[in-house]
Amino acid sequence: MGDGDQVDQEHDAMTVAVVVPTFNEGPNVAELVRRLGAALPSGASVVFVDDSTDDTPQVIADVAATAPLPVRLIHREVAAGGLSGAVVEGLRAAEAEGADWVVVMDGDLQHPPELVPGLVERGVADGADVVVASRYTGAGDAGGLDGPVRKLVSKASGALARSMFPVRLRNVSDP
Repeated sequence: MGDGDQVDQEHDAMTVAVVVPTFNEGPNVAELVRRLGAALPSGASVVFVDDSTDDTPQVIADVAATAPLPVRLIHREVAAGGLSGAVVEGLRAAEAEGADWVVVMDGDLQHPPELVPGLVERGVADGADVVVASRYTGAGDAGGLDGPVRKLVSKASGALARSMFPVRLRNVSDP
Protein backbone atom coordinates (compact mmCIF):
# COMPACT_ATOMS: atom_id res chain seq x y z
CA MET A 1 0.00 0.00 0.00
CA GLY A 2 1.45 3.40 -1.00
CA ASP A 3 1.33 6.57 1.09
CA GLY A 4 -1.52 7.89 -1.08
CA ASP A 5 -3.60 4.82 -0.20
CA GLN A 6 -3.04 5.50 3.49
CA VAL A 7 -4.16 9.12 3.14
CA ASP A 8 -7.28 7.95 1.25
CA GLN A 9 -8.15 5.44 4.00
CA GLU A 10 -7.55 8.02 6.71
CA HIS A 11 -9.68 10.54 4.80
CA ASP A 12 -12.53 8.03 4.49
CA ALA A 13 -12.46 7.41 8.26
CA MET A 14 -12.43 11.10 9.16
CA THR A 15 -15.52 13.09 9.93
CA VAL A 16 -16.07 16.43 8.25
CA ALA A 17 -18.51 19.08 9.42
CA VAL A 18 -19.40 21.92 7.10
CA VAL A 19 -20.44 25.06 8.99
CA VAL A 20 -22.70 27.37 7.00
CA PRO A 21 -23.62 30.74 8.53
CA THR A 22 -26.84 31.95 6.90
CA PHE A 23 -28.95 35.09 6.83
CA ASN A 24 -32.13 34.94 4.73
CA GLU A 25 -30.68 32.40 2.28
CA GLY A 26 -33.50 29.86 2.15
CA PRO A 27 -33.56 29.58 -1.66
CA ASN A 28 -29.98 28.21 -1.66
CA VAL A 29 -30.32 25.62 1.11
CA ALA A 30 -31.65 22.61 -0.84
CA GLU A 31 -29.09 22.96 -3.64
CA LEU A 32 -26.23 23.48 -1.19
CA VAL A 33 -27.15 20.39 0.84
CA ARG A 34 -27.69 18.32 -2.31
CA ARG A 35 -24.26 19.25 -3.66
CA LEU A 36 -22.54 18.70 -0.30
CA GLY A 37 -24.23 15.31 0.00
CA ALA A 38 -22.93 14.33 -3.43
CA ALA A 39 -19.41 15.58 -2.74
CA LEU A 40 -18.75 14.41 0.81
CA PRO A 41 -17.96 10.95 2.17
CA SER A 42 -20.17 9.21 4.71
CA GLY A 43 -19.70 10.61 8.18
CA ALA A 44 -19.93 14.20 6.98
CA SER A 45 -22.51 16.62 8.31
CA VAL A 46 -23.71 20.18 7.81
CA VAL A 47 -24.27 22.71 10.60
CA PHE A 48 -26.31 25.75 9.64
CA VAL A 49 -25.95 28.67 12.03
CA ASP A 50 -28.84 30.83 11.03
CA ASP A 51 -29.56 34.45 11.92
CA SER A 52 -32.44 34.83 9.45
CA THR A 53 -35.53 36.94 9.83
CA ASP A 54 -37.38 35.09 7.06
CA ASP A 55 -38.40 31.44 6.57
CA THR A 56 -34.83 30.11 6.17
CA PRO A 57 -34.94 28.10 9.44
CA GLN A 58 -38.06 26.27 8.22
CA VAL A 59 -36.47 25.65 4.83
CA ILE A 60 -33.39 24.19 6.55
CA ALA A 61 -35.59 21.95 8.72
CA ASP A 62 -37.56 20.77 5.67
CA VAL A 63 -34.36 19.99 3.72
CA ALA A 64 -32.84 18.24 6.74
CA ALA A 65 -35.76 15.80 6.85
CA THR A 66 -34.73 14.23 3.53
CA ALA A 67 -31.06 15.21 3.26
CA PRO A 68 -28.44 12.64 2.19
CA LEU A 69 -26.32 13.61 5.22
CA PRO A 70 -27.04 14.85 8.75
CA VAL A 71 -28.08 18.51 8.83
CA ARG A 72 -28.18 20.45 12.08
CA LEU A 73 -29.79 23.85 12.56
CA ILE A 74 -28.77 26.38 15.15
CA HIS A 75 -31.14 29.33 14.84
CA ARG A 76 -29.98 32.37 16.75
CA GLU A 77 -32.73 34.78 17.72
CA VAL A 78 -30.02 37.26 18.65
CA ALA A 79 -27.15 37.34 16.16
CA ALA A 80 -24.45 37.84 18.79
CA GLY A 81 -21.17 38.68 17.08
CA GLY A 82 -22.66 38.74 13.58
CA LEU A 83 -21.00 36.54 10.97
CA SER A 84 -17.91 35.85 13.07
CA GLY A 85 -20.10 34.92 16.05
CA ALA A 86 -22.03 32.50 13.83
CA VAL A 87 -18.78 30.91 12.65
CA VAL A 88 -17.54 30.50 16.23
CA GLU A 89 -20.85 28.95 17.29
CA GLY A 90 -20.67 26.56 14.33
CA LEU A 91 -17.09 25.60 15.18
CA ARG A 92 -18.15 24.82 18.75
CA ALA A 93 -21.03 22.67 17.51
CA ALA A 94 -18.74 20.79 15.10
CA GLU A 95 -16.24 20.21 17.91
CA ALA A 96 -19.02 18.89 20.14
CA GLU A 97 -19.98 16.49 17.33
CA GLY A 98 -16.38 15.25 17.28
CA ALA A 99 -15.59 16.38 13.74
CA ASP A 100 -11.99 15.81 12.67
CA TRP A 101 -12.18 18.61 10.09
CA VAL A 102 -14.41 21.65 9.90
CA VAL A 103 -15.03 23.61 6.72
CA VAL A 104 -16.70 27.02 6.87
CA MET A 105 -18.46 28.17 3.73
CA ASP A 106 -21.04 30.73 2.67
CA GLY A 107 -24.61 29.68 2.08
CA ASP A 108 -24.95 31.68 -1.14
CA LEU A 109 -23.30 29.01 -3.35
CA GLN A 110 -20.33 31.25 -4.18
CA HIS A 111 -18.12 28.62 -2.55
CA PRO A 112 -18.36 25.44 -4.65
CA PRO A 113 -19.33 22.55 -2.34
CA GLU A 114 -17.43 20.18 -4.63
CA LEU A 115 -14.14 21.70 -3.40
CA VAL A 116 -14.64 20.60 0.22
CA PRO A 117 -13.09 17.11 -0.18
CA GLY A 118 -10.04 18.64 -1.88
CA LEU A 119 -9.56 21.10 0.98
CA VAL A 120 -9.66 18.28 3.51
CA GLU A 121 -7.33 16.11 1.43
CA ARG A 122 -4.86 18.99 1.15
CA GLY A 123 -4.97 19.55 4.90
CA VAL A 124 -4.37 15.86 5.63
CA ALA A 125 -1.58 15.55 3.06
CA ASP A 126 0.21 18.66 4.34
CA GLY A 127 -0.43 18.00 8.04
CA ALA A 128 -2.00 21.46 8.15
CA ASP A 129 -4.10 22.97 10.88
CA VAL A 130 -5.82 25.39 8.49
CA VAL A 131 -6.46 25.27 4.75
CA VAL A 132 -7.79 28.36 2.98
CA ALA A 133 -9.37 28.30 -0.45
CA SER A 134 -8.88 31.41 -2.53
CA ARG A 135 -10.47 32.76 -5.65
CA TYR A 136 -7.20 34.56 -6.38
CA THR A 137 -4.77 31.66 -6.82
CA GLY A 138 -4.24 28.76 -9.19
CA ALA A 139 -7.56 27.61 -10.56
CA GLY A 140 -9.50 30.05 -8.35
CA ASP A 141 -12.28 32.08 -9.92
CA ALA A 142 -13.65 35.44 -8.81
CA GLY A 143 -16.61 35.03 -11.16
CA GLY A 144 -18.98 34.41 -8.23
CA LEU A 145 -18.49 37.95 -7.01
CA ASP A 146 -21.49 39.94 -8.15
CA GLY A 147 -20.21 42.78 -10.29
CA PRO A 148 -17.17 45.07 -10.38
CA VAL A 149 -17.97 46.82 -7.09
CA ARG A 150 -18.00 43.53 -5.16
CA LYS A 151 -14.72 42.50 -6.83
CA LEU A 152 -13.15 45.85 -5.91
CA VAL A 153 -14.35 45.54 -2.31
CA SER A 154 -12.90 42.01 -2.13
CA LYS A 155 -9.51 43.11 -3.47
CA ALA A 156 -9.43 46.23 -1.25
CA SER A 157 -10.39 44.25 1.86
CA GLY A 158 -7.59 41.78 1.15
CA ALA A 159 -5.08 44.58 0.67
CA LEU A 160 -6.19 46.25 3.91
CA ALA A 161 -5.90 42.97 5.86
CA ARG A 162 -2.41 42.34 4.45
CA SER A 163 -1.34 45.90 5.32
CA MET A 164 -2.45 45.35 8.92
CA PHE A 165 -0.68 41.97 9.22
CA PRO A 166 2.12 42.13 6.66
CA VAL A 167 4.21 39.29 8.10
CA ARG A 168 1.47 36.83 8.96
CA LEU A 169 -0.49 37.37 5.74
CA ARG A 170 2.39 37.88 3.31
CA ASN A 171 1.65 34.57 1.54
CA VAL A 172 -2.13 34.70 1.84
CA SER A 173 -3.88 35.77 -1.34
CA ASP A 174 -7.43 35.97 0.03
CA PRO A 175 -7.43 36.77 3.77
